[in-house]
Amino acid sequence: MIAVLQNLFIRTLKAPNEAAGILIGLNLGRETLWMALALTCVVNALLVSLMGLIYPVPPEHALPLMNTPGTTLVAFSVISVMTVVILHWIGQKMGGQAAFNDILVLIAWIQAMRAVLQAVIIPMIAIMPFLSALLSFAVGIYGLWILANFLKVGHRFDKLSTAFALMGLSFMAGILGMVMIALIFGTLFGGLT
Repeated sequence: MIAVLQNLFIRTLKAPNEAAGILIGLNLGRETLWMALALTCVVNALLVSLMGLIYPVPPEHALPLMNTPGTTLVAFSVISVMTVVILHWIGQKMGGQAAFNDILVLIAWIQAMRAVLQAVIIPMIAIMPFLSALLSFAVGIYGLWILANFLKVGHRFDKLSTAFALMGLSFMAGILGMVMIALIFGTLFGGLT
């Protein structure tokens, strides 16, 4: 099983289109995919919390939603679910043909890869801070390339530019959604003055 995951990890880095096809071809059930996404959220939240313990951020620079493991988990979970829903819905409006499970498996896999790479980068920070920052930046940029290729395959788009357009529109929709959620919670819990 580990060898299969390692091969898929490497294939994702080398040929994201092929990896997307393999992931979608697994035809995993929705319950399994939700569990996988939840697990990646837990692992990523734990890694972010661990990084906060090892390399503390001054309180005035800390993000409010990332100051405890619980709030970090909630933030990762909300963002991950919103990402899946938005990429599926807007992709459909753009003529995409992805099933919901297609997007769900692709995002769960990207989040799993993110956790693995984050686990590698965290110890590097102490040894080579500049190199780890550079690697983290490169991972982020290349991750966007992988996501675009995944969306192209998942939605069966003809052009990669359509996948990038979907990413841009989804980002704007996500920001709007987060602002609306913040306003609702702020209003409900007296956070707005």
